Amino acid sequence: MSATSPAEALRRAEDAIHQTGETPDLLEARLRALYELGRFETAIGLARRILELHPDRPLAAEYLGWLTENMAPPRLGPSAAAERSYETELPRSVLLRIQQAVHHYRYRGLQLVKNPLDLALYSLLFEEVRPRTVIEIGSKAGGSAVWFADLLLRLGIDAHVHSFDVFPVADVTHPNVTFYQGDGRRLHEAIDEVFVNGLARPLLVVEDADHAYETTSAVLAWCQLWLRQGEYVVIEDGNLSDLYPELYPDHTSGPHRAIREFLAQHGDEYEIDAGLCDFFGYNATSCSNGFLRRTTGNDGAAAAADVLRRRPWADALAPAEVLSVPSMLSDRERGLLYWLARSHFSGAGRIVDAGCFLGGSTAALAAGVRDRESSPHDEMIVSYDLFRVEQYTLEGFAEYLPSTVVGSSFRAAFDRNVAPFGHGEVREGDICAIGWSGEPIEVLFLDIVKTWGVHDVIMAEFLPCLIPGRSVILQQDYLWGYAPWIHMTMELIGDHVEILDWMPNGTVVYLLHTAPPPAILETRLQDLSPQQQLALMDAAVDRWTGEPRGMVELARVVLIAELDGARRADEEFRIVRARYGESTWVQSCVRVLAATMGWWSQ
Repeated sequence: MSATSPAEALRRAEDAIHQTGETPDLLEARLRALYELGRFETAIGLARRILELHPDRPLAAEYLGWLTENMAPPRLGPSAAAERSYETELPRSVLLRIQQAVHHYRYRGLQLVKNPLDLALYSLLFEEVRPRTVIEIGSKAGGSAVWFADLLLRLGIDAHVHSFDVFPVADVTHPNVTFYQGDGRRLHEAIDEVFVNGLARPLLVVEDADHAYETTSAVLAWCQLWLRQGEYVVIEDGNLSDLYPELYPDHTSGPHRAIREFLAQHGDEYEIDAGLCDFFGYNATSCSNGFLRRTTGNDGAAAAADVLRRRPWADALAPAEVLSVPSMLSDRERGLLYWLARSHFSGAGRIVDAGCFLGGSTAALAAGVRDRESSPHDEMIVSYDLFRVEQYTLEGFAEYLPSTVVGSSFRAAFDRNVAPFGHGEVREGDICAIGWSGEPIEVLFLDIVKTWGVHDVIMAEFLPCLIPGRSVILQQDYLWGYAPWIHMTMELIGDHVEILDWMPNGTVVYLLHTAPPPAILETRLQDLSPQQQLALMDAAVDRWTGEPRGMVELARVVLIAELDGARRADEEFRIVRARYGESTWVQSCVRVLAATMGWWSQ
């Protein structure tokens, strides 16, 4: 049967089959034409049918063998993180050529820095997941956000792209794209609980920012809070390890490090989508091991808050080795710190240990991180202290200090005490001068807010970095009546926190549920009028009953002394002392204040 083209041959074969029936020769003529036309999937099916009817036809067997070998689906690697390596099978020369070219690629006149293989993979991902919301971290020129939005439209998906960058795109518009200013390392500030609750689902997050370990880790921690089962986060440019192995030996690019650590902790909640990573070859993508699908349910911050409200630390005991470290904290307080580090801390932010003294708080936190069921986060604890002997530290602790000279350093004793626990970063010196480095904070332990100045730094630099729905604030000096700035601060942000627990002689535990507006956090308490300051203190007093109320009333007396002078304060002091005459706790504070503030009556 001669024909001028494969298409004509196919037509003639099918006409002949219709007229005379499916003879082996006609079926093979049709098979040959299908093969030559490139209709390989149909040809495979026909070859199998021929061999079922006529097992002795060698031409059909030859075509089937060749087609099944060359048309086999992608060979995928495992999806379990522990079973996958991070290298790609793409040659480095190819990667470098692609890396050079993508910076010159344009889509609708906009720079679109995407590996062409990734463009195809995103098409597969979008069609499978059909996301209603895409959150992009790293906007560049806006080309990728516009490409995402157009692809979603072509797929018939009603979706919106929210694109964040430290330098937001201002000259690109698209009806389904919104550009924002936002830092991937502080994503909770730009995308808080209210924002998330308003998003259409499913959600897909694309992390394509600066490819730094710190940024990718912070984005993954945010995803751990908010992604639901079946939703994805895509981590781009891990293949920097393959592009520049001299800079990132052993696959230690920022994205690879962050993915490896995140999955070491949450590997039972996520899987690497090998179907995407390996579609064109093993990790033949810029997102090597970077297509992560959540496999378990997640109630996000609400679930974490519900756990905290049950006060599970009430029965928690810090290990004996922790309790052996000299400390002004009670065993219950150290049990609380140990529980928070072991059972609440997720890596979404750092743990701030502000006012660590001889290491009691540091040891409790470090032991908690160490004893987590999943892999610990190294270097996540940041400890602050002057590490200088003060007069009050000599009472009860002189034997633990290297020197009893006021002003001398006890840093050596701290280092010795915490060495068995493997603590994180220590920032020695005045916290007002050191400040905070801007990372999200998940646990904020404050035993350092002894002055108005320290308070201002905490308000301006630390509180803005808290994560709504996740961060816990521990005001250790709240229930010791001498620091009114603490009480006024917590009243200023009172609509954004809830009290979870309190402990005699000290700590009040708060959960931050919404982010306080910047205008509140920029407030300097001493710039408020006396009437405003007293109103805040009165509100703080009204929150409490019994002995805790007495402690807050004593702090109010300290404020009155500053605002109205010693005589007015002395009058209030007498009233509080008499009102709580039966309280050993309150009277202990009365005696300390009376001894240290000489203008008060004895």
